Amino acid sequence: MAEPSSPEPQKAAPRSNARIVAGSMPEEILSERRWQALIIASTAAVLLFSVYCLSHGITVVFMHLYYFPIVLLAYRYRYRGFSPAALLAITYVGLVYFYDAGQANIITEAWYRVIVFIGIAAVIAYLSEQLASAQKATWEACEVRERYLTLAPAIVIALDSRGAITYLNEQGCNVLGCKPEDVIGKSWSDLFVPEKDRDRAKEIFRQIMAGQAGPDRAVDNPVLTRGGAEKIFRWHNSVLHDEDGTIAGTLGFGEEVTGQIQAEEKIRKLQQFQESVITNANVWITVLDPRGNILLWNDAAEAISGYPKSDVLATATVWKRLYPDKKYRGKVTGDIRRIIERDNYLENFETEIQCGDSSKKAIVWNTRGLKNTQGMVTSYIAIGRDITAQKIAEEEARRSSELYREFFTTSRDCIFITSPQGQWIDFNESALELFGYGTREELARVPLAQLYRKAEDRGAFLDYIEREGYAKEYPVQLQRRDGTVIDTLITTEPIRYANGSVRAYVGTIRDITERRQAEQQIEESSRFLATLMDTLPVPIFYKDVSGKYLGCNPPFEEYIGIPRNELIGKTAYDISPKDLADRYTAADREIFDNPEPQRYETQVRFADGSRHDVIFYKAPFFNTDGSVAGLIGTFLDITERKRVEEALKESEEKFRDIFNNANDAIEIHAINADGLPGKYIDVNDVGCRMLQYTRGELLALSPLDVSTDYYNRPLEEIGQELRTKGSSRFETYHRRKDGTIVPVEINAHVVSLRKKEEVIAVVRDITERKQAEEALQKASKKISMLSSITRHDIRNQLMALRTYIELLKDSVKDAELLEFIIMEDRIAEAIGTQIEFTKYYEDIGVNAPKWQDIPGLILSAKSQLREYEHIEVAIEIPPVQVYADALIEKVFYNLMENSVRHGVHVTRVVFSFRETGDGAVIIYEDNGAGISPEDRQHLFEKGFGRHTGLGLFLSREILTITGLTIRESGEPGKGARFEIAVPEGMYRFPGGDKEHA
Repeated sequence: MAEPSSPEPQKAAPRSNARIVAGSMPEEILSERRWQALIIASTAAVLLFSVYCLSHGITVVFMHLYYFPIVLLAYRYRYRGFSPAALLAITYVGLVYFYDAGQANIITEAWYRVIVFIGIAAVIAYLSEQLASAQKATWEACEVRERYLTLAPAIVIALDSRGAITYLNEQGCNVLGCKPEDVIGKSWSDLFVPEKDRDRAKEIFRQIMAGQAGPDRAVDNPVLTRGGAEKIFRWHNSVLHDEDGTIAGTLGFGEEVTGQIQAEEKIRKLQQFQESVITNANVWITVLDPRGNILLWNDAAEAISGYPKSDVLATATVWKRLYPDKKYRGKVTGDIRRIIERDNYLENFETEIQCGDSSKKAIVWNTRGLKNTQGMVTSYIAIGRDITAQKIAEEEARRSSELYREFFTTSRDCIFITSPQGQWIDFNESALELFGYGTREELARVPLAQLYRKAEDRGAFLDYIEREGYAKEYPVQLQRRDGTVIDTLITTEPIRYANGSVRAYVGTIRDITERRQAEQQIEESSRFLATLMDTLPVPIFYKDVSGKYLGCNPPFEEYIGIPRNELIGKTAYDISPKDLADRYTAADREIFDNPEPQRYETQVRFADGSRHDVIFYKAPFFNTDGSVAGLIGTFLDITERKRVEEALKESEEKFRDIFNNANDAIEIHAINADGLPGKYIDVNDVGCRMLQYTRGELLALSPLDVSTDYYNRPLEEIGQELRTKGSSRFETYHRRKDGTIVPVEINAHVVSLRKKEEVIAVVRDITERKQAEEALQKASKKISMLSSITRHDIRNQLMALRTYIELLKDSVKDAELLEFIIMEDRIAEAIGTQIEFTKYYEDIGVNAPKWQDIPGLILSAKSQLREYEHIEVAIEIPPVQVYADALIEKVFYNLMENSVRHGVHVTRVVFSFRETGDGAVIIYEDNGAGISPEDRQHLFEKGFGRHTGLGLFLSREILTITGLTIRESGEPGKGARFEIAVPEGMYRFPGGDKEHA
């Protein structure tokens, strides 16, 4: 087992882990025959003694002897023993009638005693039944635990305080190549820890046993098998305690990760080689996502543009700085879009940029889409070369020439126009690639409903458009020609006739199908590197430490006139004149001796025999042990510069579309010298519609001109938060142009735009939320009244019960029976505590609903059922959040408690989650007896049930607050099944691609 590598303490494992043994049913002390003999003998003795006492006029004391056979019958035979015990009590009163028929007071006392006898028999029978059930459940839990340890797919090992092996499961024996009898009782460190780590492992184990350190949660350590092979395992460890709480040993769970670590090392080496190529290239290299955000910005990009990578990464704002003139920027982005849509790549596209120092430079761009294994473009690589000097020379010769060509648009999304009847009207070429069709004619004949994974999804989509007026990034599953399912986001808006009927639908489809999993990272990295090498318009080559060529890209082949397959294995002397080869070899040797990036000028003989002046850029790459593996190099022809072009992904037009089609109002405003909001700089269409102003009217105002005096926090506090933290969230009321008031929530962020600080604020209309809060207050009052009345009634009944128990204590002298009565009193006290807990139900609806983490609430509810820890709770729910009252946790608690109370033989419950066409369903199932159809009709009514009858009634009330509903759909005999229906918009998946909120 792995020894912890850090002395940081960890919470000890529960004491139930201290033994790893199979459970067994306890053996009985008395046999059945002895029990029967004891009960018969005590019954006979009591009856004979009763006859003797009654016949001699004795009417007191002797009747207490009846407790012995009555208690024995109820304890041994539980509910089956109740009837004989009751019969014995009736026999006693019959004897009293026989001997003292004329004495009414004695007969009355005898009947009181019969009632006490029967009550005691019922209580003891019930307690005995519960004790037997608990013993059986404990035995079954122990047996399940032992089977799990035996069948676990990893090493499970327990060590005692000396480090000796006390338990090793079957999988551990198979992996380590040993038998249990060969290793039990022997030192783990001596047998399976490599010698170089043995002393350290023993010292850490000693510290753990002394309580000076705790085991790591997860640690990777080498293990030496009996066959001599060394493997790496990832261990999860905890400490074990004895009955006194003293640390008695450790328990570990180990999974082999040798292959995973080797794969990670391969990825690291490929990434290092890739980074070396990009960093040391002498041309501007950048990688963009489909939205135009910068993912990579190499050193040459910084040097040429004057903008450091820290200012541009993860944003698309640099394009406005490179092309500050709006008209020119629009022309550039329009040309790029047209070309990319036509050819899927750009070559020799020339633009003029404005650098960080305000100087102008001419750049030639080259761009190509990078595809994943499914053939979909996930990002774009763009290479730019500074041709300013060459451009100046060319401008002198051809000032009157037009330098730009028109290109088709660059969108990789499917752009479509469809009819209301579900037929294609027009679509771009990306649609063919998206759906897998070869020609436009083939795709045009396919009805749109056939492209949906579920035909009914199209109807739901059209209903949504009719209801909302448009659809923005609506999630739909479509299918390709070959049946492959693809996840997409559809943005569309209907074009209508003058009478309001739909003429056509115009929109886009974006493929968001997830990429391959982690095991494909090496293949994708290799494909990225190969694409990058082949896309670069500059010659690139790489050599080993002996000076032999390992490979090159196509431009290098063209420059020197030698194919790649003929170049591999040759040296500089095989392809270049001796004077040049001497210069190359000396420079290579220098970089091998001093592994640093290198730059120098020399000449290269091209394929036509001419010599060109060039600048070489070279850098070393390394083996995993840090030694130099070779070099990678490129050269820049400074005699005649070539063009490279790259397309801009993000344009002002695209930004404006996103800005104006957001669901919330977006406002950009200045910050005055006094820190207060200045005038609006820009407002999107949603903001104009919400405030009923035109954009021109709003640009003459500031946020203070449309706000009221109400803020949910002091205005000074909001301003201070913006100045110190850079963001603030608050509520206020805005006044529309017509004077009406609208409540809003504002999420403001301070950003640096146009070389000065400005505020970007997302303003959300929360009118519906305010209305929901008022409804919540009304619901809270109703449920609070219900909780108070119910709690009062139950507490009155409970008080009466405990009063009778106290009276019973005074009349019972038998110590063993008194102990059972005391246990009854404790149970009544526990019930009182639980009833007292219901006062928390009065909080239903007091606080506004919020997003609740469903898996976390289920775990919290399970932790409250400590007496039912033997019940397995399976949570098969993704990290979903539901908009609900805070007391939804009590709903899950009630479901699990009802299963345990009424399910008869419940051992496992399961929570699952499923999306439907109009929302989602949280499903709860157990493996108990189920619920009959008769009970199902009244299941959620107040007072129905064998206990309080309040749990499911209140659960329904809690869910109703935010529009959730619950029903029971199980089959009798197959377990209970409850379905909680969550409407569309009331659940979401935080942090993922899928969002419902």
